[in-house]
Amino acid sequence: MPTANHRIFIISAAATDTRPPLSSTSPPPSPTNMDAEYLAALIMVLEQVTLQRYMITAAFAFLMWDLLITFDMEVQQVWMSRDTAFKVFWSFLRYLPVAGTAVGYYGAT
Repeated sequence: MPTANHRIFIISAAATDTRPPLSSTSPPPSPTNMDAEYLAALIMVLEQVTLQRYMITAAFAFLMWDLLITFDMEVQQVWMSRDTAFKVFWSFLRYLPVAGTAVGYYGAT
């Protein structure tokens, strides 16, 4: 996760950039033309994004595992009971994280 110092560096680097803006016809700058600090910051951000994706995937896998191993008890104790406000609230809290994680993770790719 970038700290405030990294954000200030990136903002100040962007503000002091004297290179002309890229037009749609000009080729993108090659890695040899980029500053070493910029490349180091870019690599750090990409590593953090990759780590974040791994953590989200692990959390989603654990959540799905928990849902699968407790599904039979859930059917017996929750689904077969009478409808109450608690049952609706419990179902909402039980399945909203699954939907939110799936949509957030797969929608971002």
